[in-house]
Parts: sequence; C-alpha cells; structure tokens
Amino acid sequence: MGRKKKYYPYKNFVLKSKSELEVAKQCDKDNLNWSYETVVVPWVPPPIKEKLYRPDFIIEKKDGTILLVEYKEYLDIISKRILRHVTKQHPELDIRVLFGKNCSKKKIRKGSKTTYGQWCDKFKIPWKETKDKSIPKGWLL
Repeated sequence: MGRKKKYYPYKNFVLKSKSELEVAKQCDKDNLNWSYETVVVPWVPPPIKEKLYRPDFIIEKKDGTILLVEYKEYLDIISKRILRHVTKQHPELDIRVLFGKNCSKKKIRKGSKTTYGQWCDKFKIPWKETKDKSIPKGWLL
C-alpha cells in the first residue's frame, strides 16, 4: 500500500506541500492579493493532446497584472516538460519559478553539470531562490 499524500488546508485552499503552505502564509504576511491553483492554462505536448496546467500561486501585481508563480524544491522531468511547453506556448503569461533555499544549485539529474537555475535560464524562464518563502519584491512591480 502506497503512502497517503498529505494536504494542507489554508483559508479557502488546499495546498499540496508544507513549503507551499509557508509561501501562502508569507504572501499574507506581505499583504499580497493571491490565490492557489485557480488559473488553468491549456498546453499541448507532443503528440497533440491538450493538457491543463495549474500554476501554484496567482498573484496580483501592483499594476493589476497577474503573476503566475510555480514554487519548486525539486524539478522533476514532468515539471520541466510542462514549464518548457507552457512558457513557449503562452509567452503572454508572466510565469516564474520560485525555488526553495539552495534548490537553484541542484543538478537537473544525476551526472549532469546543469543546475535547475541554468535550466530555467536556457528556456528563458525567470526564476529566483528564496530562503524565507517570500515572493521577490521586484516581481510585484
């Protein structure tokens, strides 16, 4: 029998990890207008069959536009595939990756020289690393 996945209720949302719960609490502490997995972005992986992507955090920026933040402590092959295709197919969306402490320096796979941060740079996906789970102030302008 497999391990039961743990969920974290917070306000009107059910978050999928303790780290995402900490990001949510930090968003409140910073008085951000945010929601969790409330936006659905269609994307088409090869071979063509539409999928749906739900970014972790949807944050209203100071100018009223929307910032989509994906919080990651680990970039698995599925997450990399989704991020690569969604950002390419939807350049109009402001999608960014927020890495947990020291995550951007992790290698994308065993034996690779490429880090998570370098991988994001290669595919022109903006990213930052956080120690306290807060959304970078510069992203909110």
